[in-house]
Amino acid sequence: MKDKKSTAFTFGNLTISFSRECGLLPAKVIVHEFGGKETVLIDNRKAVWSLRLEDGRTLSPRVVSDPAVYDEAGAHCIEFNGVEWQDGKDHVFPGMTASIRHEFFDDGSAFSTAYFMASPDMEQCVSDFQMRYSVRLEDYDEVKWALNHRKTLVDGKTISDPSPKRFLPRGKDCRFEHELLPLIAFNGFRTGGPGIYAEFFVEGGNTLSGRREDNSSSVLWKDGSPEIRWNFQTKPVKKAPLALQWRNVFGWCIHTPPLTRHLPPMTLYHYFDNYDHYPTPETVKAMANSGCDAIILHENWRLDPQNGNAPFEVGRFHDFIRQIHRRHIRAALYVRGNEPEVIEHNCAWFERLSRKNFDGIYMDFGGPFHLAAAPSETWCNGRICFRKHYMNIRFLRERIGKNGLFFIHTGTNFSGLGLNLATGYVSGEGERGMLIRGRLEHEYFSQSVNGSGTMWTAAFPEYSSRRMVPFLAATGQYPHNPLGIQCKTSSLAHPSEPGINDICFRPLWKIWSLFRGETDINIFTDSNSRDIFKYDAECGHYLMVSRDKKRALLVVSNFAKEKRSYSFTLNWEHTGFVPGGKKVWLLAPDEATPGKPLSYTAKKLTVSLEGCGVAGFYFVSGKADFKNYEKPYHIPCGTGKKWLEEISRQKKLREEPPPAQRVILTVHAVRNWGTGYEDSMLCDLYDNTMKLVEFVPDGSFKPVADILTENGKRLFIGDRSKRLDLGKLLGKGTHELAIYTEHKGAPFYSFVEVDLACDGANPYTLKFMNGLEPERAFLHWKTIIE
Repeated sequence: MKDKKSTAFTFGNLTISFSRECGLLPAKVIVHEFGGKETVLIDNRKAVWSLRLEDGRTLSPRVVSDPAVYDEAGAHCIEFNGVEWQDGKDHVFPGMTASIRHEFFDDGSAFSTAYFMASPDMEQCVSDFQMRYSVRLEDYDEVKWALNHRKTLVDGKTISDPSPKRFLPRGKDCRFEHELLPLIAFNGFRTGGPGIYAEFFVEGGNTLSGRREDNSSSVLWKDGSPEIRWNFQTKPVKKAPLALQWRNVFGWCIHTPPLTRHLPPMTLYHYFDNYDHYPTPETVKAMANSGCDAIILHENWRLDPQNGNAPFEVGRFHDFIRQIHRRHIRAALYVRGNEPEVIEHNCAWFERLSRKNFDGIYMDFGGPFHLAAAPSETWCNGRICFRKHYMNIRFLRERIGKNGLFFIHTGTNFSGLGLNLATGYVSGEGERGMLIRGRLEHEYFSQSVNGSGTMWTAAFPEYSSRRMVPFLAATGQYPHNPLGIQCKTSSLAHPSEPGINDICFRPLWKIWSLFRGETDINIFTDSNSRDIFKYDAECGHYLMVSRDKKRALLVVSNFAKEKRSYSFTLNWEHTGFVPGGKKVWLLAPDEATPGKPLSYTAKKLTVSLEGCGVAGFYFVSGKADFKNYEKPYHIPCGTGKKWLEEISRQKKLREEPPPAQRVILTVHAVRNWGTGYEDSMLCDLYDNTMKLVEFVPDGSFKPVADILTENGKRLFIGDRSKRLDLGKLLGKGTHELAIYTEHKGAPFYSFVEVDLACDGANPYTLKFMNGLEPERAFLHWKTIIE
């Protein structure tokens, strides 16, 4: 910039400009989108990094020479060194200097390592020291945004931390005195067009003075766009005879919706059983019969659930891996993103226990907020290691191999950093059921803009219902269908055999199976492209085109709860696929049978879909192979049959109770979790309030009694409640009852059994079962008082 006002660089799909006026940080960022559209995302018109002296003068870096530009460790680096500071009249202040090194990665991630020093001879105090970004979002029809608070302690309950604010509305101003927000992120949405994710972060919570409270943050909106400010010094400071020093790492993660995916959607089972740590040979056979592509072994695979690579049972573990490999099924093993084996050893054990470029890793605690450093002299409010987290993901991807599996779950403290390197981001646990509220909610909380997605369906019974299917179909997100008992008598208890809780997903799995074995697939959806589909809020489209352009698979889904017919044509011009000369097949599987593909000859695509139903159109050159597609669904036997029998027994106990004059209720918080979880996690999981409630005809419920121990305390692990006489509480009649559980004011897992003793007889026991309960917070039953 020595002889010109600005310099621009293009890395990936971003063009980043620097200018003299804006100093050491980017002046403008342009996003190159689908179809060649260019959108200005950042547009700074004045100094991004500045300070104010006590007399009111504002200083900023004085850029008079070109930066050093080089590539290093996969990043494009732009570096400014020894930069002086000047005021608005170009007066240079000696003894004040700064340096900054920017690392730009082609995937939209950026990190800036900055240093500032002012000599002890400086005459005036510094009263303000800040950075700001002007983010342009007026081009988007809708914007939702999020902020995270700074954590200095990471424990077991951080994975479900309720403090992040997400899905905030456009235009909501937020100011935080005495706090440097570590992350602020925006999702921009367009109706029938590509959106954007823009995340801005600051690693260190520090100040020039070293006083923890001398900082602030704000997000202020004007004309539909926000300005972010981080102020690292809000009170006058001068440290003579000591120098003022400040250093930090900050950056961004900017993603547009992916237009390719390396691997197709899979039939995936997630085995999580704390009582039988590995699937039996019978279960493996049943998974293979169900078309399983991959299975994830959760923390139950290893002896220490928090760290390490020692299998819980060495012999059974290796036998299991051999069994699934013989059937060409992949395995992904559970780790935590902040455990020593990951951050210090980079999972060096992986190739000893798994097969590179085939098997993989499931990383829980998989976001930067789980890598928090404690307060220190430099970081008086601690530090969140965003860059270290991102580089760990890059190292792990290299370890696993391009064709291996890499699933990442961040928990409630979401960050998009590195998710484009994952096989799938795992959403579905910390969003309190939001993912089936609507397409906007699903797109936001599943964060499909950040890469290929997958869906954790174990926590909420409704996530395994038909209502979830169109959301998965329209985004190409495949479910982690759970098998095994993580926690008894809760929504975390699932059958160990396929064919029971996966019924709703089977039609979608059958359609996707036709692209099994494809890699580097081009994808086109309602939210990553424009002018290919005519947007319809109730009709989802997901088109996959093979790398050789010889095959295409269009998945169509119905978001309406009623049966609907859809008729449409596609604009193939932007897809690179030529449908002419291809054979077209209509795929219309249902939950009972995959049926047979039907030859389709009409030019206009027309399909009739049941409520929340799916269908597919398969375009192929030459002969199509439907042998696996037409294979019947697996029918449960053995353990699966016993599970279904227990559901029938529990249903009868709930719906056909014996009439009685006296019914005594006792609630038992079942003793679970016989593995090495953190005390903080278990104490948090059982920090719940429980009530006996009665449902009234309009579907609402009213509280009847608190569920407490004999000592008047809330139930903890293993506790039993005091006995409640339902006849005295309710009176004669038929009563629809439930135990309702809340955690910090929100509906939460039921971890209880209910014992009911009628007229002095031996009590019968009700357990939570997903096949009977539509919500995880209620355990329902009927009582008849004579």
